[in-house]
Amino acid sequence: MTKKTRANRWGRSFTASLLTACFLAGCGHGPTAPSPPAVSKTTVTDLAAPTILSVTPSIGSTGGGAHIKITGAGLLPGTRVALGTTNAAAYFDKYSGAIFVTAPSHAPGSVDVVVTNVDGQNAVAIGAYTFAAPESFDVNGDWRGVSFAGDYDQPFTFIVVNGAVVSITCEASGLVRLSPPAPIIHGEFSFVEENIVAISGRILAPNEAMGAVSVGLAGSVRPCVGAEWHANKE
Repeated sequence: MTKKTRANRWGRSFTASLLTACFLAGCGHGPTAPSPPAVSKTTVTDLAAPTILSVTPSIGSTGGGAHIKITGAGLLPGTRVALGTTNAAAYFDKYSGAIFVTAPSHAPGSVDVVVTNVDGQNAVAIGAYTFAAPESFDVNGDWRGVSFAGDYDQPFTFIVVNGAVVSITCEASGLVRLSPPAPIIHGEFSFVEENIVAISGRILAPNEAMGAVSVGLAGSVRPCVGAEWHANKE
């Protein structure tokens, strides 16, 4: 007989003995125990409705991709965000309590920003975000950010004059002048000079852009070779 079989039989024998003892002793036939006091039902307080305090930036490219920060009160993990009637990918930051959204592509015009919590309560900021053609943005000036590849990231800058990228700097590469300058057309630009520099980019908002860059031959600073970059206009 296995140990498991012995244990099972012992359990059944114990249960049978207990039932027999209770039958002979009249278990359960004594005075009726008093009923426990009734427990009143507690009302579950609904979560506070969310509110929207700010939407930054308030304008972005019709091509989408802009990173939007929504601040407010009552915003929770799992909160959904819609720009107009289009849902947007959203991330809740537990440290700041803000929601970060990647704008979708959209036709030109202003739209409402709607946040909806998991309990169905929502808040609406009327006309709080505007989709605009990227060529309408003033992109001239200095842009500063980082380039990153794998676990590495380094400072990255580029300069726009008269609507064209005239130079870039990617960490140890120093200033690299683009000749001729790379014009920004419909919010996009690219430039290739073999064995020296290759850069492409897209304007996401009046002060935000991203793209890819390679500077120099093998042996250059790694974050500037086949790297992505992200920059903001100063």
